[in-house]
Amino acid sequence: MISPDFIPVWSGIGAYTVTLLENLPRDIDVHLLTVKREIPRSSLKSDALEANAKAFDTIGQRVRIHFVSYARNTFSYNLNFQLSCLKALAGICKEHRIDLVHSNFPLMSDIFAKLFSRIRVPSVTTVQSTIDGQHFGVKGAGTSIGELEQSDVANLVLYQPLRMLELLYVRKTSYYIAISESVKREFLRYLGVDERRIKIVYHGVDTHLFDAGRKMTYPFDTERFESHPTITFTGRFVATKGITVLLKAIPEVLKRFSQATFVFVGGGNFEPYLNYLRMLGVPSENIVVLGYLNFFDMPAIYSRSSICVVPTTYEPLGIRVMEAMSCGRPVIGSAVGGIPEIISHEHDGLLVPPKNSQSLATSILRLLDNPSLAQKLGRNARETIIERFSASKMVEETFGFFRKVAG
Repeated sequence: MISPDFIPVWSGIGAYTVTLLENLPRDIDVHLLTVKREIPRSSLKSDALEANAKAFDTIGQRVRIHFVSYARNTFSYNLNFQLSCLKALAGICKEHRIDLVHSNFPLMSDIFAKLFSRIRVPSVTTVQSTIDGQHFGVKGAGTSIGELEQSDVANLVLYQPLRMLELLYVRKTSYYIAISESVKREFLRYLGVDERRIKIVYHGVDTHLFDAGRKMTYPFDTERFESHPTITFTGRFVATKGITVLLKAIPEVLKRFSQATFVFVGGGNFEPYLNYLRMLGVPSENIVVLGYLNFFDMPAIYSRSSICVVPTTYEPLGIRVMEAMSCGRPVIGSAVGGIPEIISHEHDGLLVPPKNSQSLATSILRLLDNPSLAQKLGRNARETIIERFSASKMVEETFGFFRKVAG
């Protein structure tokens, strides 16, 4: 397995990798090629550090971990990791008689190994999104290039060479796992891959960890969370996550619920958005910016939220949607990408048109005005995750496909 995102960095791909590794079938020997990182700036406290260490130890007892490069959580680390995989992968495959190589797309961490090494081992790549999907998602967000985050700018500027690498990569990969029907459609549309080489396996959530009913330590002051309605946004502070859509909806909500608190959790620079909120006349006491939080802090965030909102303009599936639902929270999500594959409108959440701040405000007010509806959606949401999107279901289907490919 190849993944540059691993403990302590819990991105969507990182969470996916760790979930697979923590739930390995006992009869599979696994080697992980990854990046050794410094812990990013965060709210990490002793309990979160302890949880990270415990997860690392659990995986380390069953998985041979190869740190083949080093990073300080910068955007450029991936090229170094790709070159390191070129040097290391062939030797590991030969020495340990590897039957299958697994990686993630569009990171393409093994791109140089596939192009320049003679590794005669079947490969499976999990498609988390596509270069094209990200590109048109950034363009469709309507944000000026001066306001874009570094990775979004890189996608726009480097789109053509990345597209060429993408085409080369798919020619060298045996089989794919798509994390949603939406991602599968992207892959077929943009890259023309044979549909018979793609299997859909949805991401899964650890429903024991993401459970509002369990005891947990809170990494923040809960007083305001408990005394006022709380609307929470989680995700990177980038254009495609639709932060501006939510910001425009806030004044409308505050007209009716003046004490409502809007909480923002994620990595990136939030200062431009604070300036925008000031321009909109939103009082600072209604905004809480927690920044990057550790993965093990997230259940507490969701559990203390009245509503979770996901106003994204591009979303291959939506792991944060699933995590919030697993905690029994009502979620309002954009009807884009894979989100409608998770949320059934008015049964276990609400769907709104993308880039429509008025619809988002109306849906938030609807749930704040109707607590019984919010509770019903939250209960149904947890049932949906347990039945359809559990970690155990994902692992069972994933490793079943690995066995098939490896013969």
